[in-house]
Amino acid sequence: MHYSRSATVIGLLALTLSTFIAITSELLPVGLLPEIADSAGVPVGTAGLTVSVFAVCVAILAVPLARATDRFPRKWLLVATIVCYAVSDLIVASSSDFAVILAGRAVGGIGHAVFYSVVTSYAARLVAPHLVGRAMTVAFAGGSLGSIFGVPIATGIGVAFDWRTAFVVMALAAAMLGVAVALFLPSVEGSPTPITGTISQRAWWRAGLIAVGAVNTLLFVGQHFVYTYITSLLRVAGVTGDRVSPVLFALGLVSVAGLLASGALVDRRPRLGAILHVATIVGSLGILGPLLLLSASTGSGLPALGAIALWNIAFAGVGTFMMTAAIRTGIASPSVAGAFVNSTSNVGITVGSAAGGLGLALGGPEVLPVAGAVVCAAALVVLIVARQGFPSKPHRELSLNTTGSIRTVLPPRSRR
Repeated sequence: MHYSRSATVIGLLALTLSTFIAITSELLPVGLLPEIADSAGVPVGTAGLTVSVFAVCVAILAVPLARATDRFPRKWLLVATIVCYAVSDLIVASSSDFAVILAGRAVGGIGHAVFYSVVTSYAARLVAPHLVGRAMTVAFAGGSLGSIFGVPIATGIGVAFDWRTAFVVMALAAAMLGVAVALFLPSVEGSPTPITGTISQRAWWRAGLIAVGAVNTLLFVGQHFVYTYITSLLRVAGVTGDRVSPVLFALGLVSVAGLLASGALVDRRPRLGAILHVATIVGSLGILGPLLLLSASTGSGLPALGAIALWNIAFAGVGTFMMTAAIRTGIASPSVAGAFVNSTSNVGITVGSAAGGLGLALGGPEVLPVAGAVVCAAALVVLIVARQGFPSKPHRELSLNTTGSIRTVLPPRSRR
C-alpha cells in the first residue's frame, strides 16, 4: 500500500513520539537511582535492578511476542504498548516497596517487548524501499531523543519535586500519546498469515542477522555497564545535586550531532558510519576512566565531561545502524527483525546494568568506563569482520508485497 505524503509524515512523527516515550520510560530510573534507592531502602546497585527487570522481560519475550502478534493491526497494537508504559509508571509511582516497583517495571517491559517490532514494521511500510534507512532514522530518533532529553528532563522533575512525580508525569504523557496515536496515526495491517518460524538459524547466520545481533548485544552491554550509573560518574567529575539534570540535558543537546551523522550515512555508507560510531564509543570510554581519576585528584571535571559528551554523541546514532542492518539482511520480516534487535539490546541492558552494579560496588565509578570500552571494542571487532551483516553499501532492498510479508530484492549487478 502507498501512503500520501501527509500520511507518511504524520505516521513517522507519531512513531518518533512513541519511541521518545518508550525509551524515556525504559531509562527513567537511571537519573533517579539514588532517590529510588533511598526511598526503597536498598543500595544504589540494587536499585539498578529497576532497569534490569525491564530489560529481562524484553530479552525473553520480544521475539515470541513478535511472532504471536504479527497478524494484529499495527495501530491498535502500538496503542496497547503505550498503555503498558502508562500503567507501569503509575504502579512504580504508587509504592515505595521495592518488590512492587519491580513488578511495575515488569509491566512496562512486557509492553516494550512488543513495541519495537510494531514500530519497525510500521516505519518500513510507510515509505518506499530505498527510504527504509531514513524512515528508521526518523522513527528511532525519538528513542535517542528520549535518552538525550527525556531522561534529563524527567530527572530534573524528580530531583526538584519527588522521584514519583517524574513517573506520574511520564504516565500522563504516555496516556496522551496513546489517545493521539489512536486518533491520527494511519492504519497499517499486520501480516495476514502467521510467521511460521521455518527459517533456520543457519540462514540467519548466512544473512548476517546473527552478526548484527551480536554487535548490538555487546554494544548495549558496554553502554549500560557505564550509562546506568552515569550519575555516579558525574559525581566524580564534580557534578552533584541539582546540577545533574542540566548537565545531562546539555549532553543531550550535543548528542543530536550523532543522530544527524547516522541519518546522513545510513543509506549511503552504512558500514563506514557504523564503524566510525562504534570506534568513537570505544575511544571515548577508554579515556574516560583515566580522566575521572584525574578529576578526583585535580578537582577539574571538564576533560571527563568532554569524553562523556563524545561517548553520548557516538551512541546516539547506533540504533539507526543496527535496526536498518537487521532489516536489510532480508531474512526476516521487519517485525521479527525489529524484535530481534530489541531483544538483543535488552539482553545487553540486563547484563550491562547488573554487571555495572557489581563493578560499581567492587571498584568504584572509575572502573566502569574502562570495562565498558573493552566490551564495545569486542563489538567493533565483530562489526569489522561481519561484512555480510554490515555491507559497505546496502546490498539488498526490502519490498513489501501485497500480503505484507517481506521479500528481498537484489539490485542489478552494476549496483552490487
